Amino acid sequence: MIKVSTLVAAVCALGCASASGSSALGGPESKLVTFARGLDILPASPRACPGELIASTYQVRIAGGSILPLTESDVAALIRHAVAAEPARNGGWQMSTDVLASATSGFRLFVALGRDTTVRGDTVVVPTYGCRATLWELGPGGPYSARNAYVRLGKLATPFYDSAVVAVFEAPGRAPAVSMLGPADLHHGAIRINAAGTNGTAGRQGHRGENGSECADGEDGGDGDPGQDGGPGGQVDIIVQAGSEWLADLVSVSNAGGRGGAGGTGGAGGAAGAPARGSNAVCTPKAGRPGRSGSPGRDGEPGIRPQVKSVPLALLWPGSPIWSDSTARRALSELIQYTVKTGR
Repeated sequence: MIKVSTLVAAVCALGCASASGSSALGGPESKLVTFARGLDILPASPRACPGELIASTYQVRIAGGSILPLTESDVAALIRHAVAAEPARNGGWQMSTDVLASATSGFRLFVALGRDTTVRGDTVVVPTYGCRATLWELGPGGPYSARNAYVRLGKLATPFYDSAVVAVFEAPGRAPAVSMLGPADLHHGAIRINAAGTNGTAGRQGHRGENGSECADGEDGGDGDPGQDGGPGGQVDIIVQAGSEWLADLVSVSNAGGRGGAGGTGGAGGAAGAPARGSNAVCTPKAGRPGRSGSPGRDGEPGIRPQVKSVPLALLWPGSPIWSDSTARRALSELIQYTVKTGR
C-alpha cells in the first residue's frame, strides 16, 4: 500500500511542475509515473459533427484517487489514435467527414502515456448531424452535366439513435454523396437539391457603325444578337425504404427552368462626316442609325415533379452505386444488422 505521505509529496511535486510549465509527471528519471493509474480524455463537447474539430484536455488519475491535469508538454508526448477521427495539434481531434465511419462506433478516442503505455484511457464522442444543412447541386454543365439524379433514403437504427436516416445522392458520372440525419433533423426540406436549369447567356452587343468620311453619312450600328434560351430544369426522383414513404417529405427539389439570356444591345451609329472644306458646295451628312437590341432568350422549361418509388430494405442499398464501395458497404451492412438485431 502506498503511504499517504508519499502521495502527498507526489501530488505536490506534480502540481509544482505543472505550474512551472514543465511536465506534470516530472522529467525522464521521475518515478511519479509509477503512481499513474489511468488517463481521462475530456473533449470540449460530448457530441460532434462529422468534419468538426474539437479541443480536448487530459488528466491523469493517481493511485489513491488524486486527479491532475496534464501540461502541454505531457500532451505532446501522449500516444493518440482514434476510430473515425484523427489527432490534431494541441491535443484536439479532427472528426472524419465520412458520416458512415462513425455511425456505429461513434468517434472513439484512445490515448496512452509515451513513457508507460499501460497507462491509458479512451472515450467516445457521439456523432450528431445538425451542424450544416444538406444541400446538393445537380450541376448544369462541366463534368456533371447530367440532368437527372436520384435521392435514396433509408431509416436505420444506430447505437446512438433509435431512428436515423441515411440519404445518398446519385447522379451519373460522379461519386455518390452521403448524408445522415438524426431525430432532431427530420423535417420537411431537411435535404435540399438544386436542379435548376442553366441560365441563358446574354446576346452579343452589335458593333458600332463606322464614322462617315468627309461629307458622308455615318454607318448604321449593328443589331444585337438574341439572348440564349434558358436550359430545362433537371429531374430528381426519390427512392425510399418500403414502409417509410414519409422519408420522401424530407427532400425538397428546386428544378425551375433557367432564365433566358438578355438580348444584346444594338451598336451605336457612326458619326456623320464633316462638311467639305474650302468649297461652296453644301452637304448635310447624317449620323448612322443605332442598331436594334436583340430579342431575349426564352426561359427554360421546369423539370417534372420528383417521382417516388419504394424498395424493401433488403434491396434498397444493394441497388445503390454506393454499394460498390467496400468501406461504405461494410458500414451500411453493420447498420442494417444492428437495426434487424434490435428490432427498431
